[in-house]
Amino acid sequence: MKSGQFQMFDHGSIVQNVEHYGKTSPPLYNISKVVDSFSQFPSFMIVGKNDALVTVHDFETLMKILEPTGVEWREVPHFTHSEYLLGLDSKEMVSDPTIDFIKRNTPVWHIPDQLEC
Repeated sequence: MKSGQFQMFDHGSIVQNVEHYGKTSPPLYNISKVVDSFSQFPSFMIVGKNDALVTVHDFETLMKILEPTGVEWREVPHFTHSEYLLGLDSKEMVSDPTIDFIKRNTPVWHIPDQLEC
């Protein structure tokens, strides 16, 4: 979020932005629609403290906007962007907390017994 705004990806040049968006700069996201969407269902997010693509600062900015929705989040101190899938402890740091969140926010009659990693 180098621009300081919630916008679509900036392709780095006016020409590429015009090719993708039909305008010189990326369109802004409608934050009220994002907040409305997050208000409709329980949400859980995870941020890696060493993630170069989604910085903790950007994530905290988003969480301030989403705070009224009750979104839950967790910070994993040593995670980079690729470790969500490839990290040796991704089960403990990502999968297990996500499954726990799903179990806490899903009616009992919808949780299959085999929902384990």
